[in-house]
Amino acid sequence: MAERRRAELIYSNSVGLFRALFRTHNTLGRYFVFEGSPGAGKTSILGQLAAYRGTLCLPELDHCHTPVRTFKQTRSRVQAWYLEQELRRQSIISRWLKEDGIVAQDRSVYSTIGFAYAATDQHCWKGCLNWAAGIEVRSFIAPDLLIVLTVKPRTSIKRRQAFRHDRRFSPWFDDRFLGRFNEFYRVVLPRITDTPILTIETDDISIKETTCSLMPIFTTFLDARR
Repeated sequence: MAERRRAELIYSNSVGLFRALFRTHNTLGRYFVFEGSPGAGKTSILGQLAAYRGTLCLPELDHCHTPVRTFKQTRSRVQAWYLEQELRRQSIISRWLKEDGIVAQDRSVYSTIGFAYAATDQHCWKGCLNWAAGIEVRSFIAPDLLIVLTVKPRTSIKRRQAFRHDRRFSPWFDDRFLGRFNEFYRVVLPRITDTPILTIETDDISIKETTCSLMPIFTTFLDARR
């Protein structure tokens, strides 16, 4: 019931707003976005797939290691930084797609929206809504396929022990936060996008097995360009 109430609150004030952010690219290029739980294997799998047919790989943004850290890292400012960086990336993606290229991205604006949802922080969520309301509609290119890799919170924490004592990553070691983050992908994401979503649970399968299962899907999408 708590999940349903929280989701309905999100739907009531944001579905139309977020859906209006995205546009189709109408080119022969192909655009894939990897989303999901931390520790699910997104970055590792993307690294293996990026070499496939000359794919442009866009790595996950990371405010903790950006060379320019001129802002005090409050949650709302970090969130704003991610949103603005994702917006700037759109010109690169658009140019590559117009040349009939392939783009594979490790996390996108969906992750930032998901973080605001998982935080259950009204200030954080309102900041996300205000940002979305303040930019032009259709500012983001909708991917051709969203690949969501998920793991249970306990598995996610176990796989990332090296970062456990780093305060910058503290939300990602909170069981409840991780549960709500997964909830975003399961309940909210399908409502704010028309992009096909492929969800794979990787708790009990290896990166190699996941990659092998994705390759036929990639091939199908790429062959459809011809």
